[in-house]
Amino acid sequence: MDQSLIQRIGSYLYDNTGKKLDKRYLEFYSVKMEFLVLFATGLCVGLISAFFGIGGGSLMIPVLYALFPSLPPASIISISLGTIVLNSALNSWRFHQKGLSPEKESALIIFCFAAIGAYAGAHTVYLIHPLALKKIFGLILLAMAIRVATERRSEIKEAAYKPNSILLGITCLIGSLISSITGLGGGAIFVPFFLSLVKLPVNLVAPYSNAAMMAASLIGLLPHFFIRGDFHLGDSLAQKSFIGHVNIFFILCLFSGAFFSSKLGIKLHGVAKANTKKWLLSSLLLVLALRILVN
Repeated sequence: MDQSLIQRIGSYLYDNTGKKLDKRYLEFYSVKMEFLVLFATGLCVGLISAFFGIGGGSLMIPVLYALFPSLPPASIISISLGTIVLNSALNSWRFHQKGLSPEKESALIIFCFAAIGAYAGAHTVYLIHPLALKKIFGLILLAMAIRVATERRSEIKEAAYKPNSILLGITCLIGSLISSITGLGGGAIFVPFFLSLVKLPVNLVAPYSNAAMMAASLIGLLPHFFIRGDFHLGDSLAQKSFIGHVNIFFILCLFSGAFFSSKLGIKLHGVAKANTKKWLLSSLLLVLALRILVN
């Protein structure tokens, strides 16, 4: 069985201290550190999802692969999607309290098209390898980072804005399809498309993106509950937390961190200037694009 990064550190300490450390202590250390890393990852996810509208799958996926290399890709993807469902629902509720929710017609379009794309993607992930799609996705992100940085636009007032239904539907369909296949949540594709294609006001991008991610991730997650898998984890609680390919305990560890940082992200979203958000978003998309392409 492959060892995780934390387990390799524990083995190194055991081998290089003359085996003076109790191995049971090192196993305890490995388990607790894994949960601590998941919580810390959740803190970062909650902050960036609330501020930018990006789900955080691009952060969670590599962390989960490093911590649990023995888990199959479908299980890693389902853990990421499950966390995004809870976190985006929390963010959507908090945006609703601030009067920034999508209107009923837009919300219906978002849910219907995101559900179609997510359903198709969830059944495709077991049939194809997502590497090629990730490379295409990386190129799209790179183009969008440049587009967001260079685009000059007059800011539209939220009260006077009404999105194009067709463009909104296409964006949700594409984003949710990519979300279900890669586990990236779709936010990294929703956000630049909402800005450049749908022409959403900057302050509405995160609320719309979180609503789309909630629908896409929920529909994309559901089939994973009904597909059995054979898993071997060191911790008994984590081992017993699987329902199909979905590990409920890992999802709760990640979401517990996101719960605490989400409110700060929404607060920062409300006070940051539109131009600052644009440049920060462009920088984040560039980093994500390069990381996906290089890896």
